[in-house]
Amino acid sequence: MGNGIEPLRRGLVIHIRRRRFGPEICYVCRFNALSLAHSAQSTAMLPLNLSPTENKVVRLISLGCSTGQIAVIVGKSRHTVARHRERAMWKLCIHNVPQLTRWALQRELTSLADCLSEEETALLRTDEASRV
Repeated sequence: MGNGIEPLRRGLVIHIRRRRFGPEICYVCRFNALSLAHSAQSTAMLPLNLSPTENKVVRLISLGCSTGQIAVIVGKSRHTVARHRERAMWKLCIHNVPQLTRWALQRELTSLADCLSEEETALLRTDEASRV
Protein backbone atom coordinates (compact mmCIF):
# COMPACT_ATOMS: atom_id res chain seq x y z
CA MET A 1 0.00 0.00 0.00
CA GLY A 2 1.02 3.60 -0.47
CA ASN A 3 2.42 5.77 2.29
CA GLY A 4 -0.80 7.33 3.56
CA ILE A 5 -3.26 4.55 2.89
CA GLU A 6 -2.28 2.05 5.59
CA PRO A 7 -2.69 4.42 8.59
CA LEU A 8 -6.02 5.60 7.17
CA ARG A 9 -7.18 2.01 6.71
CA ARG A 10 -6.12 1.01 10.25
CA GLY A 11 -7.84 4.05 11.77
CA LEU A 12 -11.07 3.36 9.92
CA VAL A 13 -11.07 -0.28 11.00
CA ILE A 14 -10.58 0.71 14.66
CA HIS A 15 -13.43 3.24 14.54
CA ILE A 16 -15.72 0.86 12.67
CA ARG A 17 -15.09 -1.96 15.15
CA ARG A 18 -15.64 0.33 18.13
CA ARG A 19 -18.86 1.61 16.54
CA ARG A 20 -17.86 5.22 16.96
CA PHE A 21 -19.84 6.10 13.84
CA GLY A 22 -23.41 5.39 12.83
CA PRO A 23 -24.05 2.63 10.28
CA GLU A 24 -24.36 5.08 7.39
CA ILE A 25 -20.99 6.67 8.16
CA CYS A 26 -19.39 3.24 8.62
CA TYR A 27 -20.63 2.21 5.19
CA VAL A 28 -19.26 5.37 3.58
CA CYS A 29 -15.92 5.03 5.39
CA ARG A 30 -15.51 1.39 4.40
CA PHE A 31 -16.55 2.10 0.82
CA ASN A 32 -14.10 4.99 0.55
CA ALA A 33 -11.29 3.03 2.19
CA LEU A 34 -11.87 0.09 -0.13
CA SER A 35 -12.00 2.41 -3.14
CA LEU A 36 -8.78 4.07 -2.00
CA ALA A 37 -7.07 0.70 -1.50
CA HIS A 38 -8.31 -0.51 -4.88
CA SER A 39 -7.13 2.62 -6.63
CA ALA A 40 -3.68 2.07 -5.07
CA GLN A 41 -3.49 -1.32 -6.83
CA SER A 42 -3.76 -3.12 -3.49
CA THR A 43 -5.17 -6.58 -3.06
CA ALA A 44 -5.45 -6.18 0.72
CA MET A 45 -8.99 -5.59 1.95
CA LEU A 46 -10.15 -4.18 5.24
CA PRO A 47 -9.87 -6.97 7.81
CA LEU A 48 -13.56 -7.05 8.68
CA ASN A 49 -13.63 -10.75 9.43
CA LEU A 50 -16.82 -12.58 10.16
CA SER A 51 -17.19 -14.59 13.34
CA PRO A 52 -17.23 -18.39 13.00
CA THR A 53 -21.01 -18.42 13.53
CA GLU A 54 -21.53 -15.68 10.95
CA ASN A 55 -19.38 -17.69 8.51
CA LYS A 56 -21.51 -20.78 9.14
CA VAL A 57 -24.76 -18.84 8.69
CA VAL A 58 -23.49 -17.30 5.44
CA ARG A 59 -22.42 -20.74 4.18
CA LEU A 60 -25.82 -22.24 4.98
CA ILE A 61 -27.64 -19.30 3.38
CA SER A 62 -25.55 -19.76 0.24
CA LEU A 63 -26.59 -23.42 0.21
CA GLY A 64 -30.23 -22.35 0.13
CA CYS A 65 -31.26 -22.96 3.74
CA SER A 66 -34.02 -20.88 5.28
CA THR A 67 -33.60 -19.00 8.55
CA GLY A 68 -35.60 -21.70 10.35
CA GLN A 69 -33.46 -24.50 8.93
CA ILE A 70 -30.27 -22.66 9.87
CA ALA A 71 -31.61 -22.14 13.40
CA VAL A 72 -32.09 -25.90 13.76
CA ILE A 73 -28.61 -26.69 12.39
CA VAL A 74 -26.80 -24.05 14.46
CA GLY A 75 -28.92 -24.71 17.56
CA LYS A 76 -30.01 -21.11 18.08
CA SER A 77 -33.26 -19.21 17.72
CA ARG A 78 -34.47 -17.84 14.39
CA HIS A 79 -33.99 -14.31 15.69
CA THR A 80 -30.37 -15.01 16.59
CA VAL A 81 -29.72 -16.47 13.14
CA ALA A 82 -31.37 -13.44 11.52
CA ARG A 83 -29.15 -11.18 13.62
CA HIS A 84 -26.02 -13.11 12.55
CA ARG A 85 -27.11 -12.69 8.92
CA GLU A 86 -27.73 -8.96 9.40
CA ARG A 87 -24.36 -8.42 11.08
CA ALA A 88 -22.52 -10.36 8.37
CA MET A 89 -24.26 -8.36 5.67
CA TRP A 90 -23.52 -5.11 7.51
CA LYS A 91 -19.83 -5.97 7.92
CA LEU A 92 -19.56 -6.85 4.23
CA CYS A 93 -21.66 -3.92 2.96
CA ILE A 94 -23.97 -6.41 1.26
CA HIS A 95 -27.67 -5.66 0.90
CA ASN A 96 -29.33 -8.88 -0.24
CA VAL A 97 -28.99 -12.67 -0.14
CA PRO A 98 -27.90 -13.11 -3.78
CA GLN A 99 -24.96 -10.76 -3.14
CA LEU A 100 -24.17 -12.66 0.06
CA THR A 101 -24.20 -15.95 -1.86
CA ARG A 102 -21.91 -14.47 -4.50
CA TRP A 103 -19.51 -13.28 -1.77
CA ALA A 104 -19.46 -16.77 -0.22
CA LEU A 105 -18.67 -18.33 -3.61
CA GLN A 106 -15.92 -15.81 -4.34
CA ARG A 107 -14.30 -16.38 -0.93
CA GLU A 108 -14.61 -20.16 -1.40
CA LEU A 109 -16.71 -20.36 1.76
CA THR A 110 -18.89 -22.63 -0.33
CA SER A 111 -18.94 -23.92 -3.89
CA LEU A 112 -21.62 -24.85 -6.38
CA ALA A 113 -20.90 -28.53 -5.66
CA ASP A 114 -21.35 -28.18 -1.87
CA CYS A 115 -24.30 -29.57 0.00
CA LEU A 116 -25.32 -29.97 3.62
CA SER A 117 -23.23 -32.35 5.68
CA GLU A 118 -24.79 -35.59 6.94
CA GLU A 119 -24.96 -34.14 10.45
CA GLU A 120 -26.77 -31.01 9.24
CA THR A 121 -29.21 -33.09 7.18
CA ALA A 122 -29.89 -35.34 10.18
CA LEU A 123 -30.67 -32.31 12.36
CA LEU A 124 -33.18 -31.06 9.80
CA ARG A 125 -34.85 -34.49 9.53
CA THR A 126 -35.11 -34.73 13.31
CA ASP A 127 -36.72 -31.29 13.46
CA GLU A 128 -39.18 -32.13 10.68
CA ALA A 129 -40.12 -35.40 12.39
CA SER A 130 -40.74 -33.63 15.70
CA ARG A 131 -43.20 -31.26 14.02
CA VAL A 132 -45.40 -34.09 12.73
